[in-house]
Amino acid sequence: MGLPNYLGIHLEGPYLAKARCGAHNPKLLKSPELDEIKDLLEFSNGFIKMITIAPELNNSLGIIEYLSANKVIAAVGHSDGDYDDALQAVDAGASLVTHFSNGMSKLNDGNRTFATALLYKSQIPLEIIFDRQHVSDEDLQTIFEIAPNRIVLVTDAMAAAGKPDGLYQIGSLEVVVKDGTARLSSNGALAGSTLSMDLVVENAKTYGLPNSFIDNSTRTLPLSLLNL
Repeated sequence: MGLPNYLGIHLEGPYLAKARCGAHNPKLLKSPELDEIKDLLEFSNGFIKMITIAPELNNSLGIIEYLSANKVIAAVGHSDGDYDDALQAVDAGASLVTHFSNGMSKLNDGNRTFATALLYKSQIPLEIIFDRQHVSDEDLQTIFEIAPNRIVLVTDAMAAAGKPDGLYQIGSLEVVVKDGTARLSSNGALAGSTLSMDLVVENAKTYGLPNSFIDNSTRTLPLSLLNL
């Protein structure tokens, strides 16, 4: 029997840092509460497989411990945290980084940042939005050299994936898609992507990544994270 079309739900929000909200409405963001997390997991009937949390928010480390103990992927991302926040999250049970280098510090922001802690001082997998826009080629080279077996290539696709250029919405936020690139109308910030996984694989091949790398980062490692 083949895998189902949908393997689970990823909650990317509302437990994110307002300072690193990206295409999320900052008015909707808040710190996590354990009772709410328990209610969400119960209501989803097991379909919530992953929750992204900014670990510097109140209660976050305890929530990460709870998710890890209950076989839900506790991912860190959309964080304005620092070096220590990142490592404390890993110690608490965080097992994935949501779209590394986006919604957080960049690698050239310093030697002891949220991003450098996760790349150099942890062993957890790193998602990369592989459209050659979200992460610079220079940073991609560094990331792939340091953590070749920890990469999960993702789309971060929004509603315009597979559709023509034009106006779209992410929640209440207007998005303009031009030449296949999605940006918020309000400030021009990247608003997810229009990628499909076949385009991710095509980009990876064009970049020159070996087939073994592509297979691990698009199939083997993601399935392993989902215990499939």
